[in-house]
Amino acid sequence: MPAIKTSKLEISYQEAGRADGPTSLLLHGWPDDATTWDGVYPSLNASGFRTIAPMLRGCGATRFLSTSMRRTGNTAILAIDAIELLDALRIERVCVAGHDWGSNIAEMLAVGWPDRISRIAMLSTPSRLGGLKTPPFWHARLQWYHWFQATKRGVETPKALRESCGTHGRRVDGLTTQHSIGFPNHS
Repeated sequence: MPAIKTSKLEISYQEAGRADGPTSLLLHGWPDDATTWDGVYPSLNASGFRTIAPMLRGCGATRFLSTSMRRTGNTAILAIDAIELLDALRIERVCVAGHDWGSNIAEMLAVGWPDRISRIAMLSTPSRLGGLKTPPFWHARLQWYHWFQATKRGVETPKALRESCGTHGRRVDGLTTQHSIGFPNHS
């Protein structure tokens, strides 16, 4: 996977498709990585698009250039990272698709740099323009995995599940519902 330096990061990214085609910037969610788009970019490439799928800060082989750099998941900062990536790759205008947390970044790009974004697709998230109300308890409860994955145990569990379930032909890439493998529904 190639990597390119920006002012703060060395960003690793997947690139495919025609170099002279329109570019689609594909932004993954959390705690995913650029491989989220492995089943998507071949269709875009077949339609003539160049695709760029970066590993966002803190993910994959993307690295901070300084140990003192603030670690953050702030979508405005991640949008600046994306703009710096586009600048480093000399890409002026893109279609952007974001999944989950990547959608928030895509939205920030469209609002902050409208001249650089020709189209936007937001997957698995609501628009946050105008603020986002606190969800009712029943809905927040469905998103328990966000809090769980922010803990050390939450980081280690998917790996352990992949190792233990992998030989049974089950795919365990993440914990997305109360009905995930290994987590019974106690409601």
